[in-house]
Amino acid sequence: MDNKEALAKRKLAFSENARRQILHDQLRDSSLLSRSASTNIALRQLQRDQCARDDFLKEIETQEEQAPNSSLVEHGLRKLREIIVAAGSNICRDPKFLDFATRVYEKTVKYYCKHREAHKSYPSIRFYVDNLLQHAISNSLSQQMVACCALYISHGEGNLTRCLTLLNSHMLNSDLYEPSKTLSLVYCIQNQPPSVWFKVVSELPDSSLIRIFISALPAFQKMQQRTMKMISVCYNQLSVSFLSVYWFHGMWKDLEHYVSQNWTIETLQNSTKIVKFKAVGSKKPSTS
Repeated sequence: MDNKEALAKRKLAFSENARRQILHDQLRDSSLLSRSASTNIALRQLQRDQCARDDFLKEIETQEEQAPNSSLVEHGLRKLREIIVAAGSNICRDPKFLDFATRVYEKTVKYYCKHREAHKSYPSIRFYVDNLLQHAISNSLSQQMVACCALYISHGEGNLTRCLTLLNSHMLNSDLYEPSKTLSLVYCIQNQPPSVWFKVVSELPDSSLIRIFISALPAFQKMQQRTMKMISVCYNQLSVSFLSVYWFHGMWKDLEHYVSQNWTIETLQNSTKIVKFKAVGSKKPSTS
């Protein structure tokens, strides 16, 4: 290797390290469009350069892998969402920008769901549906964003009419239309047994955004408690395995612990565990 080639490689390595440092400093920079009277150079670069936006999103993903609970991840995602919101209508029609924006909102939803704060992602979901969906190519992820929006309206706000209106407007031809509609109807008006609700959730792909979202909503726990309250009134006893498989379709991992805190469990000689709902001394379940 001659001196020129070695020098070129050193320059390239230095340039790459410098780029990474700039992105890392950008992530640690507390400035936001919503808080700045005038945008700094780093923010202007994010506004103007799609490559810079893509690189910054990768830096956020790297930070999340290294420190999943870091506040820098939430801050970085907010910074990018503000860049997206501030973008003009023309750029919103750019396929590359739309793909980037969709990934940012998907990452936002997953972040808040992982931290059991799914409700915080709703403003982002709502913005996507109201402002970006009309320009986006109809695909699985965009349809899942609509489904999440509809499910929050029904399960978070209790507004079935608005939920169905949104589904009918955007998802009539989607595979997610029937699952989203069924979940909302069962939750809001209880038109079918609650076991149907858990069955629908269990049939959604494990890694799908809609399953991650609905499982993180407070409504999920409410459905668990509602179902157990109904079962305890209707049955004298049931096996734990039957409860888990038939009523909750494997969607309640610590079911046995919850049951043991509220009712008597008897273990038979064949190791079958029976919940005695009417046994003397059994406590009433919490409905809060």
